[in-house]
Amino acid sequence: MKSFGTSSDTQRDRIRLSGDVAQDAAAWSDALRQHPTDAVLRRQFQAWQAVPEHASAFQQVDHSTAQVLAARHSAGITALHSQTLARVAARQRKRHHRVALVAAGLAATVVMGVSAVVLSGGSWAELQLLRDRAVYALQGQTLYHTAAGERLAVNLEDGTQLTLNTDSRVVVAYTDTTRALTLHHGQALFEVAKDPAHPFVVTAGNRTVTALGTAFDVRYQPDRFEVTLVEGKVEVAESAPQAAAKGAAVPTPHPSPLTPHVLTPGQQLLVTTAAPAPVIRPTDTERVTSWRTGQVIFKDDPLDLAVAEINRYGGRTIVLADPALAQLRISGAFNTGNTQGFVSTLTAYFDVHITEATPTRIVLAPRSPDA
Repeated sequence: MKSFGTSSDTQRDRIRLSGDVAQDAAAWSDALRQHPTDAVLRRQFQAWQAVPEHASAFQQVDHSTAQVLAARHSAGITALHSQTLARVAARQRKRHHRVALVAAGLAATVVMGVSAVVLSGGSWAELQLLRDRAVYALQGQTLYHTAAGERLAVNLEDGTQLTLNTDSRVVVAYTDTTRALTLHHGQALFEVAKDPAHPFVVTAGNRTVTALGTAFDVRYQPDRFEVTLVEGKVEVAESAPQAAAKGAAVPTPHPSPLTPHVLTPGQQLLVTTAAPAPVIRPTDTERVTSWRTGQVIFKDDPLDLAVAEINRYGGRTIVLADPALAQLRISGAFNTGNTQGFVSTLTAYFDVHITEATPTRIVLAPRSPDA
């Protein structure tokens, strides 16, 4: 990183360039907003901007920065920001000054990050993710996310290995007493470092999984909650139901059917919308966690479930045109994200063929007996 030379110490500190065009454009945007009347700084900027690549980068960055600064005063962002700072301040009143500095630093990071995302052609979803990460960071938490088809492995600060499957989102919140994680959606494998003084608790919806030095997989979707124990021991419980509405005569019964269940290695607890009573059953843990190596394994599974599993990993969506195809059974190992390879296997081994193939989907139908 280098200073953009001036004779004055004050002026010298106002802008520091890294040599990266995107980052430097963001730095110029910030400096000019902070010192709009500084003639020396303005002349230096004009010299830097004389390079067409610099001028183009600055125009995009400055525009996006203005949008972000305008959005920060929207009702939603203001409310969220106020609530977050209030919670942080309540917990850390003795560190108020430090919190303010952290908040200011994060705000600057968001603006710089937004600029970089815009320059790289990023989407609105990426901007939202960047904002969400900053909000969680203000609360001392960390957000991890994967898009469809992605996997992510992270070593957490206590030595726990966290691995995320496709289209998943986890928030990590370690405190002085607890290691708390929230799986918002998707699937994750937790290989937990032993630390009896700090319980390791994963929350998914209204259910919690408490580990006692172990490895387990949690899958959480709107219609499905699934915990598979690879080794060690976990306790699965359901959170206490919310208090009955004020004035209600009959509170919701408790404890719930899910409070608590202790799993042993090789067991899986499953709850679905169609079958809400928890079922504990033996399972093939290697098969359940095969996604870690980029594979899905089917063993005599109905074709409609296999197609739904392949579709989780993005790419073109496979559609079964005839409900009768759902009854076909399939076995084998397939690479996640290789939709075409899966379809080629189906057309080679079953009486099905492709009736439509577009950039977004592949439709399969029974092959005509005369074909």
